[in-house]
This record gives sequence, C-alpha cells and structure tokens, in this order.
Amino acid sequence: EHSEFGSVPPSEFVPLMEKSGLVTWLDRFVWEGACRVLREWQMEGRSVVPISVNVSRQDFEIIDVPESFNRLVKRYDIDPRLLRVEITETIFAENMDQINRAVEQLHQYGFTVLMDDFGSGYSSLNMLKDTNVDVLKLDMKFIEMNVENRQKGIQIVDSVVNMAHKLNMTIIAEGVETKEQVDMLKTMNCIYGQGYYFYRPLPVKDAERLLSIIVPEDYR
Repeated sequence: EHSEFGSVPPSEFVPLMEKSGLVTWLDRFVWEGACRVLREWQMEGRSVVPISVNVSRQDFEIIDVPESFNRLVKRYDIDPRLLRVEITETIFAENMDQINRAVEQLHQYGFTVLMDDFGSGYSSLNMLKDTNVDVLKLDMKFIEMNVENRQKGIQIVDSVVNMAHKLNMTIIAEGVETKEQVDMLKTMNCIYGQGYYFYRPLPVKDAERLLSIIVPEDYR
C-alpha cells in the first residue's frame, strides 16, 4: 500500500485518501503534529506563532470536529488561538447549516476559523453574509486568466478585498507567486499574502530558523 500511495501525484493524493476513507485519519495525524510542534516551541521558549491546519469534508461526517480540536489543545496545553482551523469554501457551500454550527462551537472554544480557497468554487455574497469566519483566504486564481479577462479579475479581487474590510474580516491572498501580484495587492490594501513568492513549504527545522530571525508580525 505504501508504494501505491508513494506513486500518486500530489494533486491526486487527497482525493485518493478521501475515496479510501483514510483522509480523517490523515487530518487528525496532521492536527496532532501541529499541536506537538506548538507545545515544543512553548517548552523551548521560542516565539510561538499560529499554525493553520485544514479540515476535510469527510471529517465533519465522521467525527465531532470542534470537540476533537478542543481535546487536542487541552491535551497539549496550548492556547486554542495558536491552532487555526481552515475550512474550504466548497465545504461551506455544501452544508452551510452544519458547518456554521461547527464554526460557532469552534469560536466558543477559542479557535480562529478561516474560509480557505474563496473564489475557487461556489463563492457568493450570501455565503459571507451567512457565515461567521474570522479570516477570508482569497484564491489568486481569480486573475489567472487571459488578457481579455484579466482586468475583470483584478476588479473582482479589489471588490472582495474591500468587502472583507467592510465586514471587519482579515483577508489573506493565497497563491501569490510574483512581485506584480504583491504590488497590486498592496495598492488594494490587502496586507497579508501567502505563496511561493515568499517561501515554498519548509521542513519544521527550517521554519524554526526562519522564525528566529524575522521581526514578530501581527499574526492575528
């Protein structure tokens, strides 16, 4: 089985895990690993910054997600604000009532909730009106389009950024890969970005070295 998974392209790995029913096991393994790192940082006296982890669609069907997160932070004795919960836009769209109840419970336990991949699927103004997430992560694929549509994409990004500010939501542009995108986002007053332009994924030890030399930012 290990050799079969090892040969799967990264883009197909998660769908395969979902089909096999193993994705919740994988997610819980990642959540606990994040808690372990946060606990180690605290014990070592490091500057601790939040870590975001993803929740899959199947997780909500199989386990009590808020209770699982609450038990984890209690077991590792870490502040729930340090473990951020990312839920994709499509999961909200498919079962709004159930996910909103989960978000409310996560908030009661002290967790920060992010809507991931906004703009990748079923985005709508109603979705933002009816949800109570803390952070909106905007998919920069909005402006991965041909010359004719590019200006429209830029206008959409600008509108979403303005809307998030008016709703008092933090907004993070994800998938940022070029200086042109960074400069454009700055003009829109989108001050948080994530993507290969800044760093590619790092092993924990490399991330620790990076965090030890940068000036602490507002990780709200």
